[in-house]
Amino acid sequence: MKLSEEIKSLIMKENNDFRARQYGGLTKAERKKLGAVYTPGEVIISRLESCKSDSLDGAILDPCCGSGNILAACLIAGAHPYNIFGNEIEPSMVELCKKRINAVCDMLGKPHVREWQIHCGNALDPTALTCFDPEYDLMQQKELEIYGERHTGFKAGEEFKKMHKGKKLKEAMEKYGFTN
Repeated sequence: MKLSEEIKSLIMKENNDFRARQYGGLTKAERKKLGAVYTPGEVIISRLESCKSDSLDGAILDPCCGSGNILAACLIAGAHPYNIFGNEIEPSMVELCKKRINAVCDMLGKPHVREWQIHCGNALDPTALTCFDPEYDLMQQKELEIYGERHTGFKAGEEFKKMHKGKKLKEAMEKYGFTN
């Protein structure tokens, strides 16, 4: 995919502005101590330009989206907000990503992402990367209520995953009491 100079410039501007607001002068060593890994705009642009497709019409998943650097760039490059999905294990980063992505949508005059498109989950749990719908968040909330923790994989475990394969998620949720 070849990005125009205008699109590259917008990606770089949004990326640099966000980094300046978020990390406010912290050095790379200071960010490292915080566990903050930041993908530079040049790297994001390079990754987008290495895509074989000429458009961003399909679904785009960032399995470890952090603050949303790649997803924000995809929006700027033309992806529709309803086609982007993000997963992140750190709850505070999920909220930051949602705010950032919706700010980019506002800047571009596009609709906001739906709440459940950016969610908290463990990327090593296949369900976290294959289940993007409102029920996933309900299931995670139920896990929190029952077990006092969430985002570590499903406590319902292997049985839930077996039930999920080949059957509708809603049926699996009902069997294990994950209903609203």
